Amino acid sequence: MAIQGLVDGMQIRFPLTWSDRDTKIDNVVGWTVTAEHPNGSKRIAAAVVDFWTNDWVKLAVQIRDSASGLQPKLFERPILKMGQTLVQLPWVVGLQNNSTAAINNLRRLGMRRGEVQKRNATNRGETW
Repeated sequence: MAIQGLVDGMQIRFPLTWSDRDTKIDNVVGWTVTAEHPNGSKRIAAAVVDFWTNDWVKLAVQIRDSASGLQPKLFERPILKMGQTLVQLPWVVGLQNNSTAAINNLRRLGMRRGEVQKRNATNRGETW
């Protein structure tokens, strides 16, 4: 079953899945079906993929250089980007509480993005 799934391009029964970004977006576009977008939206699907992706090359450089920055946990960003390949551990996504993971991703990681800090009135006021 696993080998046939691999031959069919579906990666059935493997402990991880892999693809390039465009293929992952095509696989996720079904999540974005709405009345406005009956076939889904590739733009929204790309945002979903980016939201859940952790770039391990950038993270490795950051850790090696002892630079400050985001260090997401596996459950916060379960799609691992290694070069041009996106690797996902389906069992992580299947076992996690996606609502909690999304909230943690937004709170703990999203609020520390540079562009958010610049928009935050409190931070701007404190820098004066």
